[in-house]
Amino acid sequence: MKTSITFAGLLSGLMLLLAGCDTVSEMVASPPPQPPCPPSSVLDDAATVTRFREGPGRDFIDIVAEGKISGYGGGCHYDFDMKTGEALLTVEVAVEFEAQRGSADKDRKAMFDYFISVADPEQNILSKGLFNVVIDFPENRTRRNFTDNNPPVVLEIKLKPEQAGKDFHIFIGFQLSESELEFNRRQREIGSGVRK
Repeated sequence: MKTSITFAGLLSGLMLLLAGCDTVSEMVASPPPQPPCPPSSVLDDAATVTRFREGPGRDFIDIVAEGKISGYGGGCHYDFDMKTGEALLTVEVAVEFEAQRGSADKDRKAMFDYFISVADPEQNILSKGLFNVVIDFPENRTRRNFTDNNPPVVLEIKLKPEQAGKDFHIFIGFQLSESELEFNRRQREIGSGVRK
């Protein structure tokens, strides 16, 4: 006895198969969206640094190097403990710099210290890391852009069940001496026309 399969029968079988696939895909729940990363910003007073050679001179010819934090990038990842509701938030930060070689530089290198800190909602500093970056100036180059991402800075924040990344803030800036901080503030006052 021969079995005959009609085109209509084949088509109806295919439709059932496709309908079954749709049903299975509907049964598989997509993972919930990840909570946002912490907001971050560069502190205005610590966004730039001007390094002078040793001595009292503070003119243009006394500048060894100038630096600016021009941006930053990165991302974050949540690792949840389903039993306790707590989480470990891991944040990666790569800071971008602009550097300019000054007239008083002799070794074609700019060395800067910078910090990345984590603050709670009340702006209390929970942690602060200090980092060093060295930017070389090749021959005939007086300016360079550089991203400190090899490797990026890794921050870990422990979260309580009711907390998320948005409840914290990441601050970035140059680690400045008192005289460098005062110099930055004077320059900002001059730029804004403020006199004190």
